[in-house]
Amino acid sequence: MDSLTNTASELFGYAAAAVVAAVVGAQKLLKGWSRDRLERVAADAQTAAVIGLREENDRLSAQNGTLAEALNEMQLRVARIAGEAARLAEENLQLKTEIEQLQAQITRLIAQIHPKEA
Repeated sequence: MDSLTNTASELFGYAAAAVVAAVVGAQKLLKGWSRDRLERVAADAQTAAVIGLREENDRLSAQNGTLAEALNEMQLRVARIAGEAARLAEENLQLKTEIEQLQAQITRLIAQIHPKEA
């Protein structure tokens, strides 16, 4: 019976060790699975952030192109307006000169028509 008791004790010890090993193994497996899942979630979040940044970069690049075209058009318009303003200023100066000449001519004609009595 000692032998049977020893065998039963050994079997119980092996069974207890097997249960402890199974529990420890399950815990390690769950921890590893949780860590892998967290790493996967973090990697997915980083990938989503990178994709979002690339999309935003593409959108901003397209908008920058549109703004550059609009700016170029405005600069051309400003150049045309500046040229037109210079042309009008020159024309205004010529008209002033012409008016002064006409006023001088009118003054001479009036003097010829109505000479001042000396």
